[in-house]
Amino acid sequence: MDTEHLENNPFLSHKFTDENIADIVTEELPNWKKACDSAEADQVIFHPDAYGYSVRELLLMALAVKYATVCKGKGIMITPKK
Repeated sequence: MDTEHLENNPFLSHKFTDENIADIVTEELPNWKKACDSAEADQVIFHPDAYGYSVRELLLMALAVKYATVCKGKGIMITPKK
């Protein structure tokens, strides 16, 4: 796969801060935020079907992972697709 178009796309070179990530998760993924903010567990779980294949959904999935692991110090378990 040719990835040169990805490397030269100014949109894709945008850098997110932890604050940007938290704001997006708060707005777009409130249930994920609630799970990550819980002090009751050190891991969060999601199913691969929770996100689609569009650029938007893949970006949200990446931000969800970043929020859980970097912003909240949680582990993530992804259930297998059956």
